[in-house]
Amino acid sequence: MILIEDIVVSWYNRKETLKECTESFIIFLERLKIIDPRLGGWYKKGWSKKEALEQKIPLEYDAIKNEICKTCKDDEYPELSFRIALWNGAKKDSEAFGISASLGSSETEKWNNNCSLSFPYKGEVYEHYLIKENKQKLKELFIDHWQPEKIMGDDGKWIDL
Repeated sequence: MILIEDIVVSWYNRKETLKECTESFIIFLERLKIIDPRLGGWYKKGWSKKEALEQKIPLEYDAIKNEICKTCKDDEYPELSFRIALWNGAKKDSEAFGISASLGSSETEKWNNNCSLSFPYKGEVYEHYLIKENKQKLKELFIDHWQPEKIMGDDGKWIDL
């Protein structure tokens, strides 16, 4: 049986401000939603599901910016990288998926930029992405948008692009 866990891309040395990172992440989420509307609703991670479900994140600049860095200014660069992690709000763990990113880093030896989409381990979304063509479409979006140097292969090993 084929198991799908996530799509991960990684790139180095791309120094970007908070504004650039925020705008790029929003555009990526919008593109993701176009490919699959089920990947369009995001929530803050919380201490409990109930708490998290009360914190839906709109795909708006201020909301995403505050998730990336509440105290930073638009023209600031990250010390290491800006980070964001969201989830889809699924009531069942088996149907939960999430997205996370580290953005804006220019430190190739200490830190890298990346974006990861983790899949649920069963359910409608999981079944859809078991179909190779559907998962490939997502991978192509990750590559087109982020222009990474590497993508994680289905075997868990990095592939140079």
